[in-house]
Amino acid sequence: EQDFGFLLRMLALRKIRPHIDRFIRLGDVPETLLDLRAKLSTGTIICEPWK
Repeated sequence: EQDFGFLLRMLALRKIRPHIDRFIRLGDVPETLLDLRAKLSTGTIICEPWK
């Protein structure tokens, strides 16, 4: 969550205001990654926690 907050602050400093459509956990829904690849989007940010 801290990494995601940092990313949003960096984007805001550059006057980039991303529209967040949804939050998902790819580990919870493995086929979601395939769905994302099949759809057109202006951008996808995938944040994974450090282990």
